[in-house]
Amino acid sequence: MPRAPLYWSLAVFDIESFGRRTDAVQQRLRSELRTAVAAAFASVRLDVSAFESNDTGDGLILRVPASVSKHDVTTALTGALNTELIRRTMSPRPVEEMRLRLALHAGEVGEDEHGIVGTDLNTACRLVDAEVLRDVLRAAERSYLAVVVSQTWYDAVIRQGFDPIDPSEYRPARLDKKEVHQTVWINVPSLSEPPGLPPYQPDAPAEQPRPHSAASAANGARVINNFGQHNGDNVLGDKHVGVEHHGGSVA
Repeated sequence: MPRAPLYWSLAVFDIESFGRRTDAVQQRLRSELRTAVAAAFASVRLDVSAFESNDTGDGLILRVPASVSKHDVTTALTGALNTELIRRTMSPRPVEEMRLRLALHAGEVGEDEHGIVGTDLNTACRLVDAEVLRDVLRAAERSYLAVVVSQTWYDAVIRQGFDPIDPSEYRPARLDKKEVHQTVWINVPSLSEPPGLPPYQPDAPAEQPRPHSAASAANGARVINNFGQHNGDNVLGDKHVGVEHHGGSVA
């Protein structure tokens, strides 16, 4: 018997270039993602262990109860998470580079004997997998996090402009992917505006396949040595791994 869905805030994380890493590195990155997310929430006095989480292999889906402020979720998962991602690069030992795409959305999510399900969950997963978000993270070569929020999240949280959220740092883009057709809003927390966005065309499809050259496909994920410096509609839609990667360290 299906159970009635509940309203949740949804945060979907995806590690860039995950599929090109060795198994040992993948395990470390999965653990370090959870550590960084927990520290980001702790910065706004929230305990991530109180939330529901679902592993996606190369990322994570967090379901945050409606009783938790979406403003606090946004604050934790943009500025604070970005700080944690930078901080890990300052380890005295070499660390594998971890760059994230993050989608924020909210809506009804159901649960059955197989896991979680729902149209709003599908939407959140389409957002994190959007080619326009991938392009922005590629273009933001010296950044570690690119964020996309749905129109629902933008209207409820970003547009309201409560500190420390700055609506001017978010730019619109068009997402037309399978059943999702909407304006989304993109931010790179370390930058005043996200690079690599096409001109905003509200009524024009934006999802276009992008060819990858043999040279770019050969580029692997890099190891940082700064010394101070599921596939399928049930979970993540059209997910694919081995994404072109141009990350860099923080100056």
